[in-house]
Amino acid sequence: MVIWRRDERGGAFDTHCLYFFEVAKAEDGWHISAITQKVLWNDGDPTVHAGVPDVTSAGGRVSA
Repeated sequence: MVIWRRDERGGAFDTHCLYFFEVAKAEDGWHISAITQKVLWNDGDPTVHAGVPDVTSAGGRVSA
């Protein structure tokens, strides 16, 4: 999956990721009980998305 983000300045920050779903059987059928996101990589300007930590100081990589 790709999450496409754009801001009002035209900046872009895209997240390439996988989602893993856990399900549980209930009386009325199956329900999602947990969702886990595994980020594979990000592209663009991380300031577009406030939820992104400063990876440059943590030794991570954000490709442009």
